[in-house]
Amino acid sequence: MDDATAESIIKYVKYAKDNDGLEVLYLTWYGGEPLLQVDRVCSLSSQLSDMGLKIKENNIITNGFFLNDASIKKLISAGINEIQVTLDGDRDTHNKRRPLLNGNGSYDRIIENLDNFFSKNYDQYMTLAIRVNIDRNNYSDYYETYQWFRTRYKGHQFIIYPGIIVLDENDSCSHTCFSRNEVTDIFINLYKKYGIISEKIYPDSISIECKARSPYANMLIGSRGEIYKCFEDLGIEDRIVGNINDPIKWSNFKEIARYATGIDHYLSEECRKCPYIPICNGGCPRRRYENLYENKHNDCCTPFKGRIDDYIDIFLTQKEK
Repeated sequence: MDDATAESIIKYVKYAKDNDGLEVLYLTWYGGEPLLQVDRVCSLSSQLSDMGLKIKENNIITNGFFLNDASIKKLISAGINEIQVTLDGDRDTHNKRRPLLNGNGSYDRIIENLDNFFSKNYDQYMTLAIRVNIDRNNYSDYYETYQWFRTRYKGHQFIIYPGIIVLDENDSCSHTCFSRNEVTDIFINLYKKYGIISEKIYPDSISIECKARSPYANMLIGSRGEIYKCFEDLGIEDRIVGNINDPIKWSNFKEIARYATGIDHYLSEECRKCPYIPICNGGCPRRRYENLYENKHNDCCTPFKGRIDDYIDIFLTQKEK
């Protein structure tokens, strides 16, 4: 990202604060790998933090390879207080799926960085979550991976959870992905076998849908200033809805309208008749987009569907404890 684009972001947020009543920001620094541009990330975060807005979330999603002392200190100083480090399984699986350009593995370097993070007690200043991606090929290793991290960083506060790779018709490796029912079985079995709660075991009261549905309140800004509505749209030219550098920021109103109203789940007779709609809001908007506009057949339903009794039983068991 160049200086002009960074300046345009600051100007846009300042204008929204001074003229449109903007009071609250939720910030996510996402890539690619955002720590490759840690100085840009921290500069923008500091400037946004200095505007007097209430920043409810300020988190970064990273592969952890550059999460060293220097970058951690910069992130803390810039007001970033949540880190997600994403792994693709245990050491062998991760290194096969995420090799460096020279073919070497990246896992050991990431673990070294996590060791340093906890040994220096940076968890006093930042929340750290470890997401372990799992699919059919490495699901059986998750419990051992979970226990390994819990033992290694015993006494420290952190979150570890499975990033379950669900069936997606766009995925060329869809045969390794899980269906909705399989995802539900994973959540329930992890609790029944190991006592691991890896998902909310009782649905929250959902008052708002995914922010991608909001016409203008949600912006994902790419390195060239291009604006998208969904994290998964980043880099797809057809999904660009505007540019932060343009005097008139928003341009692709057809795409904005598709997200805001075209995929409204209340337009679906099937969704309107479903008793689960208050706890799912129609599922992932992007999956609904693909079904409606790209003739896909994604399963958008909540994992609670058809298994709510199992989740309630677990919920009540936890309450009794």
